[in-house]
Formats: sequence, structure tokens, C-alpha cells
Amino acid sequence: MGALWLGELFNRGNPFEVNDVVMANSRWTANVVKDMYGKEPIVLNPPIPPNVSIVRNPRPFDERQLAVIMIGRFAREKRYHWVVNELMPRLTKEVPGVKLVIVGGTGTKPSNAYFERIRRLAIENKLNVELYPNAPGDVKVALMDQARVFLHATINEHWGVVVAEAMARGLPVVVHRSGGAWSDLAMSGEVGLGYESVDEAVDALARLLTDEKAWGHYSSKSLGRVGELTFDKFEKRVKELIPF
Repeated sequence: MGALWLGELFNRGNPFEVNDVVMANSRWTANVVKDMYGKEPIVLNPPIPPNVSIVRNPRPFDERQLAVIMIGRFAREKRYHWVVNELMPRLTKEVPGVKLVIVGGTGTKPSNAYFERIRRLAIENKLNVELYPNAPGDVKVALMDQARVFLHATINEHWGVVVAEAMARGLPVVVHRSGGAWSDLAMSGEVGLGYESVDEAVDALARLLTDEKAWGHYSSKSLGRVGELTFDKFEKRVKELIPF
């Protein structure tokens, strides 16, 4: 009841009736808004963080480890448990020797508990899983540069900044076919690969882990897409949309 009361307190009604400009951070979010209000907002993708550099020459395929990397705080919505329990046992059969690397924060009691759950699941399933809780930025970058593919398992996330960060390192990405990561970063399959079922995820990962030509194609696509998401281009677009 408290949350509902607060919502009513701050609710300004139909945003299209009380604002000059209505914007959404992704095509997916824009579609949700359109379903609610019948009008479509302008899509303005967030920029990659200013401290994230776009690599010019990614480490080549054959110099990378047979590894899948995931990044994000240790929380249930990141679905690391699904990856460790369902996806990795199947992927290991398709690509023997594959390793899963998870980099994430554990700053709260629930995230610490979830981290322990993932650690135990990896041991129980006898998988090659490396966990890096609270790793500094340079370690995260080094791990991305060692891996061959980035996996995002969150469903219906409105954007996905970690996906953009991985793309800036030249990593091909595999994301769930939902949310802004799919519609605006993977560009509905043009830039990255998508999945809904575990079998589709395994097929996409196995392809990028073992096919150098496919890896090179999607690595290049990743870099091309994040090149459109720099802060200067974001700033220019904001100035076009909002009169100062």
C-alpha cells in the first residue's frame, strides 16, 4: 500500500500531456510506453560511460581463451543460476574445455548469498567456472580481452550498459531476445546473436566460441554499434532534441 501511495503522489499522469518532449532509452522501452499511452516517445540511447574506451584492435580470436564472460552484480535477475545449472552443462558437451567467467559486485547481504549459491552450483555441476567478486576495472577489462564471447542472461532489461561495455572491447554478444539489449544493442540480430531457449543460447555461444569467421564478423559489428554510442554523439543528439 505504501508503494502505491507514493506512486500516486508522484504520478504526473500521461507524460505526453505534461511534457514537451518524451524520450525512452531504448526501442523496447519506447514500445512499452506506446502500449501504455498510445503514443511513441523519441528513442535516445544512453552513451557508453565516458571512462569506457572503444578498443581499436581487439585481441585476435586465436589468442583468446575458450571462455564465456558475464558481467553484473550477483543478483537473481542476472540469472547466473540458470546459466550454471542449465546452460553450461550443455555447452560443455558441445564445446569441451569451455570456461565460464562471472565478474560482479557483492555489496549486499542478498548478493553475497547469491554469490555463494552460484559457487556451490558450479562445484556441484563440476564445471569450469571462475568467479570474480568486486573486481577492479582493470581486471574486468583484462578478463573481457581474454574471453571470446559475452553472454547476457537478464530478461526484459530496459538497456544493458554492461553489454555495451563488452561490445566496446570487441566482444561478440549473445543476449536474450528481449529488452533494450536485444532491440538496440544487438539490433534484433543484426549486431549480436539472440536466444529464448537454452538450446538456442548453446548454439549461439558454440558458434562464436569455435567459428573464427563468425567471431570476426560479430566482433566488428559490436565495435561499429558502440561507435554510435559515444558521449559526444549523445550530447549532440540531446542538444537537437532539447532547446537550451
